[in-house]
Amino acid sequence: MQQKHVFLLFLVITVLVAAGVFLILHDTGGNDPVSVEAETPQTTRDKTQVVQTPADEGLKKAEKEIIAPDDDIPQEPMEEMPASFSESLGGITGRVVEEDVTPVQGIKVEILGIDTGDLVPGIEAIMADAPLLLKPKVAHDKTGEDGRFRLTGVFPRAFYLLFVDPGGERPLGRILDLYPGPGETVDIGDVVLPAHAVIIGKVVDEDGNPVHGARVRATDLPPIVYLSGIQDYRKGCSFLVMGGFIGNTVFEPLPALDSAYKKLPIPTTMSGKDGSFSLKGAPPGRAAVIVDHPDYVTATHGPITTVKSRENDIGRVELSRGMTAKGKVLDQKGNRLPGVEVRLGSVRSIKEFVVLKPSLTTDEKGGFSQPGIATLSAMAAARRHPKDQWTLEGPFNPATGSVLITLPPAYDLEVLPMTEDGSMITDAQLKIRPRERLIEDFLFLNPPITPGERMERNEDGAITINDLPPGKYELLVTAPGFATEREKITLKDGPIERKVLLTPACSARVKVLVGDTDEPVEWADVQACTDDDDWIQNPARVSRGRTDSNGRVLLKKLGSGKYMVSAMHPRYGLALEHVEMPTDTETVIRLEPGGTLEGVVYPGTSGREPPYMLILTTRSWDGTEVLMPPRITVTNMEGEFRVANLTPGSWRIEVNRRVFDKGVAGLMEIDNMRALERGKAEIKSGETSFVEIVIGKEEPMVCSSVSGDVFINGQPAEGGKLMIWAQKRYEAKLDAGGSYIFEKVPVGSHTLNLTEVTLGGKKQNISLYREINVMKNIPLYENFDIMTGSVSGRIEDSGGSPVDGTFSILISSENDDAPYRVRKWAQTDPKGNFALEYIPVGIYTIKTFDGSLVCEDVKGIRVLPGRDAGPVVLTRVSLAPVEGRVALSTEMEGADKLRLYFAPLAGGGGGMIDLSISTGEFVTENIAPGSYMVMLYVDWNMKHKPINVEIPEGGATGLYFVFEEK
Repeated sequence: MQQKHVFLLFLVITVLVAAGVFLILHDTGGNDPVSVEAETPQTTRDKTQVVQTPADEGLKKAEKEIIAPDDDIPQEPMEEMPASFSESLGGITGRVVEEDVTPVQGIKVEILGIDTGDLVPGIEAIMADAPLLLKPKVAHDKTGEDGRFRLTGVFPRAFYLLFVDPGGERPLGRILDLYPGPGETVDIGDVVLPAHAVIIGKVVDEDGNPVHGARVRATDLPPIVYLSGIQDYRKGCSFLVMGGFIGNTVFEPLPALDSAYKKLPIPTTMSGKDGSFSLKGAPPGRAAVIVDHPDYVTATHGPITTVKSRENDIGRVELSRGMTAKGKVLDQKGNRLPGVEVRLGSVRSIKEFVVLKPSLTTDEKGGFSQPGIATLSAMAAARRHPKDQWTLEGPFNPATGSVLITLPPAYDLEVLPMTEDGSMITDAQLKIRPRERLIEDFLFLNPPITPGERMERNEDGAITINDLPPGKYELLVTAPGFATEREKITLKDGPIERKVLLTPACSARVKVLVGDTDEPVEWADVQACTDDDDWIQNPARVSRGRTDSNGRVLLKKLGSGKYMVSAMHPRYGLALEHVEMPTDTETVIRLEPGGTLEGVVYPGTSGREPPYMLILTTRSWDGTEVLMPPRITVTNMEGEFRVANLTPGSWRIEVNRRVFDKGVAGLMEIDNMRALERGKAEIKSGETSFVEIVIGKEEPMVCSSVSGDVFINGQPAEGGKLMIWAQKRYEAKLDAGGSYIFEKVPVGSHTLNLTEVTLGGKKQNISLYREINVMKNIPLYENFDIMTGSVSGRIEDSGGSPVDGTFSILISSENDDAPYRVRKWAQTDPKGNFALEYIPVGIYTIKTFDGSLVCEDVKGIRVLPGRDAGPVVLTRVSLAPVEGRVALSTEMEGADKLRLYFAPLAGGGGGMIDLSISTGEFVTENIAPGSYMVMLYVDWNMKHKPINVEIPEGGATGLYFVFEEK
């Protein structure tokens, strides 16, 4: 599987809740394309119904938030949501029915929502002793006798998922595509439960004994999904992602993921004491049955053919005990380590992604034992303490004996919190977290912790963290009266001491008023964040609070610099002001009623009928790039839509098909999602704007077709796939004769990509490219007659010894004048060997593409028909330590992130290195000897002239760079 697909799979699973990217969920109600325009026995609605209703008293049970008092600002502790706020929230009503419109009684309906503000807690929450939790917005109800439900307390600008029967046998999940305005209740019409089948059977072990408490699920996801082992995921599991730009990262899901995972629209039940089960809600047609239990290997049964509304007996499903992985954890001296956390998982076909089982703890002899390992290949991870860097071992064969995990030596880290004049701070607070490559910049995915018993505090204020393994970490340090600083460190080969300079904290006095009356706005959510695109990645400079009854709030713990201060209240459009801290001036933010957008979408030449889903976004407001929560709605069957309470300004509109109307398998379509049409609208406070969008109205002129034949080694490449990227993606498949046709392709120069073919009975990713020029009304014929060979080889060190490990390599064609270009990714086996089949004839370069390995590129590899061009030997280059310092200018001192990029000029293998923001120091062990052009990035900008440098054998220390502005 390509790296991008591994990363996509990882995001589908993990960022589901934590990052709020809920677009990857799907609508399992494939038979409900008109949920906002449903016909009920009482009436047929022509347009979206909007009913003005007050919110329920139950809304006052929302999460409590207390504003810290201040001597200069009178504060009233607002422990409960005031009526002025709750009455501004909205509601959602609808009806759950079967396909024949029979109401479904007593079934749970729930919405789960989040907005961008939920992802960025204030720094006081981050540094608090309590765990940093993502708290989604939730509302739920059960349907009555008439199948109707009513959800209250809906915040208009959040982004919601709608679940019916979450975690049950007839679950349905989809994006909520109609939202209320302030104080409104919207009727989303009939929510139709899809047709279903009933699957019955019995779960037994290898001896035929019944297995009680096995989890049984049924989905229509394609079998390729289960190659990853994602079916093994249960509460307490974690994910190991390996290889390529991702590196090796153990990702521990936030607690919110476990809650959301249970709500996925996958029918679920449990086996009884006799092992039998009856699973309702299974997809009719084709379904895979997944059965798992903590003590057994997960079994995937099928896919099977199911008949709607009937019991489908699949008989006995046998669970295997698999293998038991045993091992010991040792220190560098060979001593056994008790009480160490260990996680193990089976390596499936997609070896870059491993589901690790819940944690074990080594016994008094340092041993551990994990049953239920599925394959002959497993990975193990161990660490001494929470938030330590994991030590990985594997892949290993659990059948060959005990595996040994040797933990690296542990060192002490001494942190010296200091003022700018060099005085020690005696009451500083410290948190720490590892810098995982995949999620390094996002604190809400990898929150910091207090080191606990390992932390010692000296009388002079120095803080020592004992027993810390080598690795990259980030420190968060603060103290009363001081702002929070983020300091990146690398612990390498011994104890280190790090000075952290704390600057005085600033407080922002903010007052929120109604724009036209100057009335105070109570319980408005006020947030200050850095005035740049990096704000979501730098919550250490975020402060939040809610206004009191006088509309006033004090935002604390801010450092010096420029900030955006925003205020949000459900009755008004979001508003913001820019402020530079410190300041004694009170910031006044005036909220105005949002505007309403009404409109209609016409099919035009697209041939795609309504309803459509509309996604509204804005990033340009008052001349500043601002990330605002998206707004989502859906048209009725006439293409009409309405969105209330939009923040005044310019909005972009994307028209999409109703997302994922093809059942659970729609998860695999996220990579193909493209807008049908785009539009824009200007919104004014308190006014209603109208827009018309015609799909395909501005479609460019197209040629009649692009077609041709593809032959590989003299045979038609049946079942292959081609793509053309031209404003959107066009796809075509090869028929039995190897022929393809694109009916309409825009005029212009494009790339025709042969992405996969079936060779040797297996699908192969061939990644072959050809430039084409499409001309108006002139059919274009592009044939491929491809002969292939193979390339095999291995990775060795400079002494000729094999280098063990699984690494990413890239083979790419050199001859630019060839009829096509080829780029193909591959992975070595655990011994560093590779064998690349079905490589088109040509001349190639092979290089490694792995952060843990740098090899000399091998060029001029000539691939001939039917022959192997190997063995190709990639020689590992010894990496050298590089240390130094960058002279910090005034501009750099105010940055949130400083980075050096070493771009190879001759030899070597470069990379990005983080600098200490306070000292400009840097250190890395991942630079190979060679010539480099060194570029400085201040935040995300490169405004300085690059510097050339030579890294000799053995590395370089004491480097000192003084960068000049361009």
